[in-house]
Amino acid sequence: MKRLALICILLWFLTMNAVSQAVLMDDLVGLYQFEDNFSDTSISVGVNNGTPVNNPSFTAGKIGRAMNLTGFQDYMSLDPSVFSELDFGSTDTNDDVDFSVSMWIRQDDFASDPAVFSNKDWASGNNTGITWSPKGNGIFDLNTKGDTGARRDLDTAANSFPLSVGNWNLVVMTVDRDSTTELYINGNNTGTIPATSLGSFNGSLPWNVGQDGTGSYGIEFTGAVDELAIWRRALTPTEA
Repeated sequence: MKRLALICILLWFLTMNAVSQAVLMDDLVGLYQFEDNFSDTSISVGVNNGTPVNNPSFTAGKIGRAMNLTGFQDYMSLDPSVFSELDFGSTDTNDDVDFSVSMWIRQDDFASDPAVFSNKDWASGNNTGITWSPKGNGIFDLNTKGDTGARRDLDTAANSFPLSVGNWNLVVMTVDRDSTTELYINGNNTGTIPATSLGSFNGSLPWNVGQDGTGSYGIEFTGAVDELAIWRRALTPTEA
């Protein structure tokens, strides 16, 4: 009887795990596993393959392979003017879409303020767009600015979940266009931006992985990134 009960529990767990994974695939529009390529493996409506710039290489990743970034303006670019699923609209024109981004990050040095995921000119946080900026002292900055809204910043320095240098860390951002923006590091909610910035986050620059939107920010990220995922919805806290 105990053996039968254990088998039933195991089958229930496997079934629920499969269901949760299926739900997590809902509205997934970009999945970049960096298995020695820059392909979108999300099986979304569009195929939003990334474009490598300055020959980023590959290395051992969190899962399989990862994109290796050596600090010579090497990065992957995603252009929302080409891939419409990566344009999340504007609150001013009522075509805004909630969205989320998840990525494993390993920063290998103590450089301060590089952009690891961004679609803005990171010369100023007041420019339109979003930037993820890890720092070597464990601080992780999330900066957002809609074109008609206020600048928003979330700095994990005030929290107890630092981004450790030299190790893989999972960063997840969820953006509810009518409500809050949440930042999770390794499954922990590190803070909330109470009001998401209004307007559009699209300032005519591409989404770049390993650089800011211009592709020429002077402080370079060095390390690796893996399993970049992009959704056209805000993940739930449990999913994040």
